[in-house]
Amino acid sequence: MDIDLLFAAVTQDEWRSISNAGTFSNTSMEEEEYVWCFEGNEAEKVVNHYFEGEEELLLILLDPLRIQSPFKRIKKDGFQIIEIQEGISLDVVIDRIKLKPDKEGHYSINVNHFD
Repeated sequence: MDIDLLFAAVTQDEWRSISNAGTFSNTSMEEEEYVWCFEGNEAEKVVNHYFEGEEELLLILLDPLRIQSPFKRIKKDGFQIIEIQEGISLDVVIDRIKLKPDKEGHYSINVNHFD
């Protein structure tokens, strides 16, 4: 699978739990046994769909080359989601970006890919 970067979105409380546990797992938009991520072209749509009403989020950037767990692309609620088996070590996290919604509660995320 040819993927440059993966993204996940979590609340501040979820990030604290993830940090304390030492593994990336169980965010709001996932089932118990998987971590669901998305590519940059899906970021704005996915975040606005799954995190409507949240006042502040963290957009987590993940390096797919560092992920040791099996993962696959699936279709969920009309989105292309990357499903990763639970228990991703935190060394796959490249960066965290704070997101705040506009006055209407909409998140604006523009991820550009440059070669």
